[in-house]
Amino acid sequence: MIPLTLAEVAEAVGGTPGAPGAADVTVTGAVVTDSRAVERGGLFVAVAGARVDGHDFLGAVLDS
Repeated sequence: MIPLTLAEVAEAVGGTPGAPGAADVTVTGAVVTDSRAVERGGLFVAVAGARVDGHDFLGAVLDS
């Protein structure tokens, strides 16, 4: 994976980095949609699905 800052990722997808100071964080790991699979340096993408809304797991991701 090519390391990108959250600002670069946000620009690529037409979004915003979110939390203050987050723009300078560099993603060096995998991009995942399963909150249980995120590892240090990875990027969790919250997706609202038919049965589960990934946004409900943001707190757990931040704690891990």
